[in-house]
Amino acid sequence: MNEKEIEVSKKTEIVEIDQRLRNVEQILDVVKHVSDTAVHSWTKYLEQKSQQEQKQSSLADAQHQRASKVLVYLVSLVFVLTLIALFQRQYDVVQIIIGSSLGVAAGAGMRSIFKGKLDSKS
Repeated sequence: MNEKEIEVSKKTEIVEIDQRLRNVEQILDVVKHVSDTAVHSWTKYLEQKSQQEQKQSSLADAQHQRASKVLVYLVSLVFVLTLIALFQRQYDVVQIIIGSSLGVAAGAGMRSIFKGKLDSKS
C-alpha cells in the first residue's frame, strides 16, 4: 500500500470514529433528558403525595375534633339531665337516664370496634 491509501484509510477511520462519538453523545443527551424528566416526575409525585397526606391528616384532625366536641356535649347533657332528676328526687328517671346512656355508649363502642376491625382489613 502506498502512502496515499494509508492516509485515506486513516481519514475514513477518523471519520467513522467521529461519527460513532457523535452517536454516543446523542445517546448520552437522550439518556440525560430521560433521566431529568424522570427525576422531575418523581419529585412532582412526591410533592403531590406529601400534599395529599397533609390534607388527609388535617381532615382526620378536624373529624376528631368534631367527634370530641359531640362526645363532650352528650356527656354534659346526660350529666345535666341526671343532676336535674336527682334534685327533683326522681330516682327512677335517673336510673333510666344512666341505663339508656350506658346502653347507647356500649352500642356505639361495639360499632366502632367492629368498624375498626373491618377498616383494618381493607
